[in-house]
Amino acid sequence: TTDGDFAILTRAPPAAPSLARPAARAFASGAAASSSAHGASRGMTSAIEDAMATADISGDHESALASWLGPLFVNAYVERGLVLDTGKTMHLVYRLASALRRLPAACAGSDSTSADADMNGAGSKGRPSLGKHEAQSQCDKLGDDAALSLLGAEDMRLVVIKRCGDLVAHLAANRHWILAAQALELAISQLARSSFVMSSISQPENTSESLGLLRQRLASGGISEDELAALFGGGGDAAVKGIQSLLAKSLVRSLQQRGADAVFIFSAMLVSDMVFGFNQLSTAMSHAGLLPSRVISLANIGMACSLLWKQHGLLDRCKSVAAAARWSDQLQLLQLKFEIEQLNNPKPELLEPLVRPMLIKTAMDITTVLEFADAFKLDETFVILEYISLCCSAPAVDGYQARIIGIADEIANTKLLERTFVDSMENAISAYDYERLQFVVQRLQDLRPQDDAIGKYSAVLDVLCSYDRKGKPTHEELLQEWSRTRIARNAIKQISNDDHCRHPQEQASCNGDKDATVPTYQEIAAEFPLASKRLPFHYLVSSSPWLTLLPELSMDTVEALLPLAEPLSLSEDDFYINLIDSMLKQWKPSEGQGGQSEQALTAYEQAISKTPTHFNAVERLIRRCRDPEATISTIKHVADELPCGPNRIAALNFGLKVLNKWGQLIKRMPKPERGQVEAKANTIYMHFKKSLADANTEVVLRRNRLETYLSLFADAQDLDAAVRALAAVFEGECEGALCEAGREEASALHGILRNLAAIYEIGMDQLVRELLSRYLKAPVVFVGESSELQLPSIRYHATLRLYSSQEAVLHRRIAYLLRIQPMSDAITALVDFAYKNLAVDFLCRVRALVILLSIASSEDIAQVLPPADAHRFLQALLYTADFEHVGIRQSTTDFLSCDKAALARSVWIDYHEDAKVTLLVCNMCLDFR
Repeated sequence: TTDGDFAILTRAPPAAPSLARPAARAFASGAAASSSAHGASRGMTSAIEDAMATADISGDHESALASWLGPLFVNAYVERGLVLDTGKTMHLVYRLASALRRLPAACAGSDSTSADADMNGAGSKGRPSLGKHEAQSQCDKLGDDAALSLLGAEDMRLVVIKRCGDLVAHLAANRHWILAAQALELAISQLARSSFVMSSISQPENTSESLGLLRQRLASGGISEDELAALFGGGGDAAVKGIQSLLAKSLVRSLQQRGADAVFIFSAMLVSDMVFGFNQLSTAMSHAGLLPSRVISLANIGMACSLLWKQHGLLDRCKSVAAAARWSDQLQLLQLKFEIEQLNNPKPELLEPLVRPMLIKTAMDITTVLEFADAFKLDETFVILEYISLCCSAPAVDGYQARIIGIADEIANTKLLERTFVDSMENAISAYDYERLQFVVQRLQDLRPQDDAIGKYSAVLDVLCSYDRKGKPTHEELLQEWSRTRIARNAIKQISNDDHCRHPQEQASCNGDKDATVPTYQEIAAEFPLASKRLPFHYLVSSSPWLTLLPELSMDTVEALLPLAEPLSLSEDDFYINLIDSMLKQWKPSEGQGGQSEQALTAYEQAISKTPTHFNAVERLIRRCRDPEATISTIKHVADELPCGPNRIAALNFGLKVLNKWGQLIKRMPKPERGQVEAKANTIYMHFKKSLADANTEVVLRRNRLETYLSLFADAQDLDAAVRALAAVFEGECEGALCEAGREEASALHGILRNLAAIYEIGMDQLVRELLSRYLKAPVVFVGESSELQLPSIRYHATLRLYSSQEAVLHRRIAYLLRIQPMSDAITALVDFAYKNLAVDFLCRVRALVILLSIASSEDIAQVLPPADAHRFLQALLYTADFEHVGIRQSTTDFLSCDKAALARSVWIDYHEDAKVTLLVCNMCLDFR
């Protein structure tokens, strides 16, 4: 310690305040020994004052001396309730006090030095020392005051030693060890002080040497071996053992008492054997149940002794004990749970868990916690990092920015500081607390200016701060946030003695219950009130930001959220594409909504609508996409999702326009890349054209309630398949069209066919030719059971008369098909088929002429050929078919030019046995008679 501190240790304590002075006889009465401690104390105070008056003790020096004598007088009177021979004891005390006041009390030049001391000091320079016995003999002869005034300083010390020895022997004989030790300590202290004063008077210019001499004297008990021997009437080892034995007993008693007389214990420790004193002090300090203040007082005594003994191990031990006592008291006041063994045998791994609770309980008093860390040699960096972590994560900490900025520079290892900030950001700070997140991110930017990820975090937070959430947070989002920050939040609540966690489920998690039930939506929403207004930062910067962004995308918010694209490494096109997809889902009717009839009605309404309202809403979003392939893919997706009608057709037409523009860009590309991209573009283009054709076909069919034919067109992969599908529509709807058509002109079915044919780029004339050729060449199917005896001509007419027969249906179908053309074209087509298709079956050619005669008037036919010729040719075709049936070779031309009667006779002669031939000849006879 410093010289000044050492002087404080050796200085007498301040004088006790004076009390009212009772009657003097209270001290002299033996019955006073059995009075209460309070009354005894008042009586002894008066006795002390009487003693001071008798001994003529006054002034500053006398006040200091009285403060030393006070405990002695009081304890001599009431200690342990024992009664001494008061008269003899007080007589010895008065004699000692009279001698002590004559010792030098201050350094040379001090104003507080008594007049007697000055006189005695001056007279002692030339006065020889008398020796102990001579000095005491002189005092006995002349009386105390008269004799003491004649003695020099050295002789006065001998008188003090003699009188102190008498008093100590008297008290020891009565087994009052503490009183004896107090008397001895009083004498030793005053003798040591006088030694210092005498040395400073003799050597005023060298006070440092005087102080060293005082240290030596105190270290050895304050007096020399001869003086010790004089106190106990012996010399050498006997004196030392005597004082040590006396002080040992008094030290043990003092350490066992409730109050700790620090000055006495300190002096007794110095005089006693060092090992014995240390052991007794250690036992007292480690005694269970001691108040922390008492332990601290004892530890301070031990530290003072260790400085004089130069025992660094003892010094560290006492410091450790004092720190443990002091901080155990503080931790108890803070209501923190700990084991005293943690403080008595401090280990970082056991004490570090107390740092965070101390910070919370002390309202983030970092100075106090740093003192705790210094007392137990904890890592200061760890404490500061815990402080910074709490400032970042605890919402109740005010001014956290200034707190962190003011202490962050104390961390030399910036990697640890970075880790603390990152851990707080990832596991403790709420995803909705943008202000704290921005502050932490800014600190990380200062530490890692080249880190692109931190810069992205800052950019994301800048955007989020200016955005107000539109949607409602989902239960899953809140539950994830609750789980992510649960450990940090629960730790703070549990440490701060929060009555408990906000929710019963959270209380269970605080207690380590892993099976705690999941809190409800309302409970978590109350835990994170900002969630209703802010988007969660952590889930935006995670690997799946779209889970948070998709519910927020709308026509009103897409531009505000678009700046997030770059820091989140997202494509701007994705924002528009996802918004389009979200809009499509909103327009799409939910599954199971309505019955089949209602869904069909909805499809019909879409088909007959005129304006592509939905596509117009998304078209401007599509136009903002920059990537051609992404744009085309989005258009195809829109077309597939929108119901068939003007919206889908508009989308596909827009896609074809984009494909054309993309084709122009492809032509500008380098040749190595152009080939592959061009092939891909052509494939997409053909796919779009097929989709557009299907969409237009579906619209035409749905508008006319012909949805049953959709599958036919969907499977049409080429022109023939398309014609077959058109034929199916015509054949299926022809009968109904004939029933509904009340006029000669073409009905609506012709318009349907024309529209469908145009979709597949098939001309109407071409379609009519294809269908007409197909129908006219169709084999004739007869009806009736007796076919053996009937000729084809007869059976044909019979079949044609049946309305439901296949041939009759085919006749009506062909007749209805020809209405789509001018009559002249129809007549020409039928005549050409009948006259020129020689390879075709005769009855098929008959069919053409029969239809001609049924749909055209004589006047119309006459414009192409005479009607009579048409009738004769029809008759010739029928007979030719009959001849062919009976096995007679006959051409139409030969039949027209031959003699019918001769032909009939010839056939009869050769085939009269055949009944069919007989019927044929009969017909000829009737027709050509």
